[in-house]
Amino acid sequence: MPRPPVRSVGRWPFLRTGCCGCHSGGLATIRMVERRQPWYDVLSETQFAVYQTVVGLRELGRAVHSDQIFMGSAKEVRFMIHSGLFAYTTGIERLAKLALSLAHFRETGRFPAVKSFGHRISTLSDRLSELEPLPAAELIGSEFLEAGNPLAAMPDFMQLLDDYARGPGRYEYLDSLHSGENDLDVFQRWLSLTEQVAPSPTVRDLCGIPAGIADALYSVSRAVESQLGIESFDLLFEPYLDNILPASLHPESVEVALAYYDFAQWIAAHLSSLSGQIFYHDGHTVPPCPYLPEVSAGYLLIDRDSFAECHILQLNDLQSTVEAVAEVMVQLSDQPPDEEP
Repeated sequence: MPRPPVRSVGRWPFLRTGCCGCHSGGLATIRMVERRQPWYDVLSETQFAVYQTVVGLRELGRAVHSDQIFMGSAKEVRFMIHSGLFAYTTGIERLAKLALSLAHFRETGRFPAVKSFGHRISTLSDRLSELEPLPAAELIGSEFLEAGNPLAAMPDFMQLLDDYARGPGRYEYLDSLHSGENDLDVFQRWLSLTEQVAPSPTVRDLCGIPAGIADALYSVSRAVESQLGIESFDLLFEPYLDNILPASLHPESVEVALAYYDFAQWIAAHLSSLSGQIFYHDGHTVPPCPYLPEVSAGYLLIDRDSFAECHILQLNDLQSTVEAVAEVMVQLSDQPPDEEP
């Protein structure tokens, strides 16, 4: 069966075009469902859930810097783990509930009351695993369902999500003010997860790129200041550099974030495949059902290395970036590129 065209209109489903050919909510899909309940709500909820999931994963990938671990001097930023988990657990819980809601609709023609699903991520993932097999390999996302739940054999990873999503982790600091103790310590539990992973060579290489970009920019800044007599040129880019490209990424922490990406991908694949089945009900489009793969395809249904490149580091073209950094450093160096020091 033919797929409908996937239109790219933004880094997010409602913004400009982004990297890696990110697919969006689709203007045609939005027009198709506007003013028609409940499909407009399904589309809007999917956009929100995907956005929260990606933002959470981006923050988790950047939350731990090497100096926090090896120098012990930056504990004040441990809140970033909470910020990332808050967005991520919000996003995946909503994606899972959407998928379960569509599965219920597929069987009954009605949507269930989602409050009955609860907030325990492991329970939601178990219910997804128990769904009837999703056939039709031609549907976008179905290939990510074959291996099953990627956190099924990683109980510590799942337990952290459960503890955080149900409440204790979200309020650990406020609760400790009354009790005088902090029994959960999300930050330390995150660090314990980093001891259970082995970053791939690709992840280690990616984690070194921000420092290279920073060195290139500061080299350009010094050259501009020297040749043009402009002082403090680096003030033009420092705020963006600090917020977009943390230069001391911790590879093990990025690898943990990517393990959580694999889990989000598995959930999004359920939602995508169920949406496709309803969209193509008995070989015919069921108006006005939105085609949800248009929302998630460029964000949660890509390989993990591309996700790290495009959505954690936010690099539009990795190879071109690396080449540009190398060219800048060569041009500003006193030595020819191939000359031995």
